[in-house]
Formats: sequence, structure tokens, C-alpha cells
Amino acid sequence: MILRRSLRVLLAAIALLYLGAMCLTGARPGREQFVAFEAAGVMRAAPEEVRRVEIRRAGRSWRIDRDGAVWTCDARPLSAAAAGHLTLATKFLHTARPVRELAGVEPHDAAFGLQRPALDVTVTRDDGSALVLAFGGPTPDGGLQYMRLDQGPGGSPTVYLMSGFVGAEWLAVAESLP
Repeated sequence: MILRRSLRVLLAAIALLYLGAMCLTGARPGREQFVAFEAAGVMRAAPEEVRRVEIRRAGRSWRIDRDGAVWTCDARPLSAAAAGHLTLATKFLHTARPVRELAGVEPHDAAFGLQRPALDVTVTRDDGSALVLAFGGPTPDGGLQYMRLDQGPGGSPTVYLMSGFVGAEWLAVAESLP
């Protein structure tokens, strides 16, 4: 009986010490099973830094500018649907990690659909730096899409396999433009 009572007192004391430690530190112990989010997309800058987007598709082109939270095309605000697609598409460039970099391939290879891309996109930031992308064809299973990233003057283009939803969102932007 005394042993059982002593064990209860000891367990209660341990629980109170743990509670006191939590109160003093202001937090619960860390959770190692949770992984901190890390943006690992092809666009390192935050999506809020994007000021202009140029899209070319099937012989047509659009220039879209952003002032604060308002996207405009030809000095007219974009529809809510188009603005939503564009905001999501720029976020995907920032957060969606390429599935694979295809090293040593010809970046204009017709097998990837990049000789005549389905969609060309130029994303320009506040500081004037630009990201030039070409979305090619899908992989045979349709889940991924080839994408070429032009590194700018003097740099060689890189071909990536991207999740299909990234290119699909940019295509939705183009289809929702006037």
C-alpha cells in the first residue's frame, strides 16, 4: 500500500515538473516527425516579388503587370479567375520542386516538346531579373511535364521534369486571358 502511494506521488511530481518546465520555456518539446517547409521551386524569389509576367502561346502573347495585389493586362484588371490562376502559378514556381533535372540533354529536343513549346513564360521580379520558362510536352504517363529554364545571358538552359500541375496552372492562366 505504501509502495503504491509513493509511486503515485512520484508520478505526480514528475508530471508537475514537466508542466513547470513547459511553463518556463513557453513551449512543448519539439516534434521531430514534422519537417519544416522549404520552398524549393525553380523561382527562389518570393511570389510577391513578381511584377510582370509575359505569356506566349499559339502565336498570341500577353503582358501582365502587377501593382500590389492587382494584376492588369492591357491596363485592365484581370478577372478574378485569371488573377487566381496567375497567383497560384507563381506560387508553384516558388514551391514546387522539380522532380528531376535532365543533365546532358539538348534543351531544344523535339522529344521533349521543347522545340516548339506549348507555352513560353517570362517572369520578371522587382529588381528586373527574369526567369524564362518553356513548357513542353508531358511524359508518356502524363503525370509530369518537360520544362526548360533559360539561365539568362551566358548560361545554358536546363531541362527539368516538373509535376504536371505546374504547367497546367500556367496553361489555365493563358486560357483565361482575353
